[in-house]
Amino acid sequence: MRVRTSLAVCLTAFFAVAAVAYGAEQPVVVNTGTATMHAAPATVEFTLLKDFKESDLKSSTEKCADFATQAQAALRAGEVPPLEVQVIPGAVASIEDKTVHGGVVARFAMAPFNAPNAGPVGFATLCDKISAMAAALGAKLGGPKFLPAENDSAAAQAVTKATENAYAAAESLAFALKSAIYSVQEAEILELNWTETQTETPGEVPQLSCTARVRITYMLAPQAAAAP
Repeated sequence: MRVRTSLAVCLTAFFAVAAVAYGAEQPVVVNTGTATMHAAPATVEFTLLKDFKESDLKSSTEKCADFATQAQAALRAGEVPPLEVQVIPGAVASIEDKTVHGGVVARFAMAPFNAPNAGPVGFATLCDKISAMAAALGAKLGGPKFLPAENDSAAAQAVTKATENAYAAAESLAFALKSAIYSVQEAEILELNWTETQTETPGEVPQLSCTARVRITYMLAPQAAAAP
């Protein structure tokens, strides 16, 4: 598998050699591999939150619901319609102060903004409009929060590359032990994390990074029995 030279790939490996009963005594190698891949974000989220304080909690909750309806309408009336708008139901922040807070989360497709030329300007314009909308509604703005596609191939590629890294180191150890890898006994994904902070890649718009860490247990070729 080809990997772009701009990818930040690191390998953190540890070795543990043990003996297991498998007919004759057969050693194993436990090794970890780590790799990072990059992908353009698929969607971006903005959150609009607001506190409401009325004479009683019922009235505060009703005001919060009205705000959510108003915010949804304003977002859907924009030049760039969101993929979806989800309501954050009113939650009691303080019984004593009769305060309720709630809001909405708007998710937009990033495809129109991932082009290197016009994308950054278009996305900056979207941010400006969301910011102005939040100010007009008296809401606190959160985001942007970038998200990968649910089936983004970068995650699978990171796992594959991490597995390759683990195998290469295990193969070197097997050679040092004058043996060879016989089979894979167990494979486990220890970590699969997407960063929310975008990573700049030369020649492209900022991208997300996905880091995978795997642990593989390899069985080595059975050792020949010692002569009596």
